[in-house]
Amino acid sequence: MPALLIGNDNDFLATRPGGLAKANHWFVFAFGDTGLGGSTFVQQSIRARRERPAGR
Repeated sequence: MPALLIGNDNDFLATRPGGLAKANHWFVFAFGDTGLGGSTFVQQSIRARRERPAGR
């Protein structure tokens, strides 16, 4: 079953106003073939990363 995972990262502020801790949240959405409405999977093309010369 395909799943989409979305998360947030609260590295900017450790606490909310008032001193309450800011937690990270994870959301997971699972769906079946019928939920795709007839769409087909198209794999994303990712190119290799080039090394930069030193000093740039």
